[in-house]
Amino acid sequence: MLRAFLITIMLAAAPLLSAQEERPLSCDDAKLEEALADLKKEAEENGGSPRAARQVYLRYDFAGHRPQAEAWAQKFISMLTEKSAQGNPKAMLNLAYLYLQGDPVVPADADKAMLWLKSAEAAEDSAACIMLAGIYNAQNKPDEADKAYRHAFAIYEKRAAEGNTACKLRMADMLYQGMGVQRDADRAVKIYEELAEKDDPTALAELFRIYVKTPNNTLKALEYARRLADAGDAKMAYLMYCELMRGNNLEHDETAAAKYLETAIKEPHPFPEALYQKGWDAEGAGDAQAAIPFYERAITMGHDRARTRLALILMNGAQGDDGRERGLKMLEESALQYNSPYSAYELALHYNREGDSTQADEWYIKASDRGYAPAMGRRGFLHLNPFSPVEWSPTLAYRWWKQGERAEDPTCIRYINIYLYVFIPLLVVLVCTLPLLLLRSVAKRKKAA
Repeated sequence: MLRAFLITIMLAAAPLLSAQEERPLSCDDAKLEEALADLKKEAEENGGSPRAARQVYLRYDFAGHRPQAEAWAQKFISMLTEKSAQGNPKAMLNLAYLYLQGDPVVPADADKAMLWLKSAEAAEDSAACIMLAGIYNAQNKPDEADKAYRHAFAIYEKRAAEGNTACKLRMADMLYQGMGVQRDADRAVKIYEELAEKDDPTALAELFRIYVKTPNNTLKALEYARRLADAGDAKMAYLMYCELMRGNNLEHDETAAAKYLETAIKEPHPFPEALYQKGWDAEGAGDAQAAIPFYERAITMGHDRARTRLALILMNGAQGDDGRERGLKMLEESALQYNSPYSAYELALHYNREGDSTQADEWYIKASDRGYAPAMGRRGFLHLNPFSPVEWSPTLAYRWWKQGERAEDPTCIRYINIYLYVFIPLLVVLVCTLPLLLLRSVAKRKKAA
């Protein structure tokens, strides 16, 4: 009854993105349409894939085709709403997540998110219980959070007993973390290992996470990662790429690493960090144009540094003067709208080159406030400049350099050494000798008098 009531409310409140006006589902960019063909096919066939529809509208939005982005966003929400009306709790959960996070086309809406979450919880969706518990914890409501966790565990335990593998995994996760139940790591690991024998990818991934944090079990963890990567897991394929390139735990092997990197960028579910790596490698080889499509794909998956790198490529003239303007605008949007520390730092460097030290210092401050170590060296100097926009304080200068030193920034390490072994000794000498010099000067004057 509660579920039906909540669904009725949400269907009535379902968003209509420009419903009054028909939006085209495709644009006149033939290259983009070709790139989106497989995603569109996945989105529309076999009852439709909301995940693929969302990727399509985000790709359109990034490319600047707003009408198509809005049309596909409407299609995406319609798909989820229809599935929710049919009693599909996962669709309700996906709508809740969308409204909880928001994105460039669909704005966040906390009220709608909570209504969909409660609807999914009423439909016995354990993941909704977990999300609700997290929200209640953030709202400092521990009793309601614990109740939601217990509800989730009861659902998992019941379905696991019926042979549901996914619920066995979730039950093991809650046992391992002690969520809604007394912690029992041994029982959790036993469940994971039983499922890993059947090559269950989630069990393999959980065992990797457990063993990679356990001393002397790195190689065991990497064996689970390799099994996942060989089965096509993009994230684990990228991990194997990193391990084989670094040669720390595994023997250095660039050929095998390159194969894993190709696995990690395969559509339809590439790993964004792998796309960024491909773009970075292309830049390193001197082919900025080849890097652009990799960065664009990574951006649509939320990769912050890819947005910064793409903006810099455009600012450096990869697409002429129009591209330079677009790149600067993208860098500013990334720094302001997405609070990117990388973009803030690059804007500081840009305005330094332009001779605008006021704007440069403002962006250095923002980048350091966001925890970006390379900006902390300059931030320290600003605290030693009485005319800068921040407080004059040698103590704060030292603190910023020390924070950068902890992040292993070489500039901050150098400044810390200068501060400790040059500035402080000189200050001590000055403090100790200045009174003596003054006394000596006074004595000379008296003697001369």
